[in-house]
Amino acid sequence: MNYKTLLYFALITVIAGSCNKDRFLTTDLFGHAGNGLEIANSVYHNNSKESIELALSLEGSNGVEVDVRMSADGALWLLHEDKLETETSGSGCVSEKTSEELRSFHYKSANQEKLVELASLPFSNYGETTFLLDVRHYNGCNLETIDYELFIQKIIELIAQNSSINFIIVTNFETWIPLFAAEGVHVYFEVSKLDQINNLSTNLQLAQGFAIKNDAIEKDEVQKLQNENKKVIIFEVRSPKKIREALKKFPDGLITDDLRATIIEKY
Repeated sequence: MNYKTLLYFALITVIAGSCNKDRFLTTDLFGHAGNGLEIANSVYHNNSKESIELALSLEGSNGVEVDVRMSADGALWLLHEDKLETETSGSGCVSEKTSEELRSFHYKSANQEKLVELASLPFSNYGETTFLLDVRHYNGCNLETIDYELFIQKIIELIAQNSSINFIIVTNFETWIPLFAAEGVHVYFEVSKLDQINNLSTNLQLAQGFAIKNDAIEKDEVQKLQNENKKVIIFEVRSPKKIREALKKFPDGLITDDLRATIIEKY
């Protein structure tokens, strides 16, 4: 095989690879809890302002997913774990603490980032982007569901004050779906197994989409839901292999723990 032939096949391979990746352009990429959860190159602690802004600064990022809990005085705060002592200098549950108390705590990470009240984020600096709000309905300290009416009131206020941001509620509490939907808030139902949504209940029919674990859904199942006018977001992807696997299912969105690697794979 001569030089020109080799060059021709190399060029065809590059073009084919580029065209193949063009198929992923309809999949939005979201940083998990900011710039990633439980992954070394996240740099900043999950759900911190620093982690969120790092994720939003990356070209190719479409937004972030964050974990939202309500404090004792009705403010919305970002924290992944139920108990403060797991990751922060505080103790007890977010739902038991006032905002004044929560402001005094920091993460046990190298940078000791402060805990973040959702409303304190400078959304006007972020342009047009998407925030997936993974709302935590359960109070792990008194083992009760939190005050829904106050929670949704705070969400509606947040949306009204930040019109440039696309807010989407993600919940695994089916009862909350019609309550958010009735207020015109976009809501996705989070599931770990596909059989949870095989027969759509009245509540699930009101969800605009579903957030599903990567290992729990196949490409044809993604397409089936999309054909039913439901958005599909895949999560629990960390390794390059899992990222490629998830992208090839052509979901509407991908929540990733390695945003940089996922951007490279997509483009």
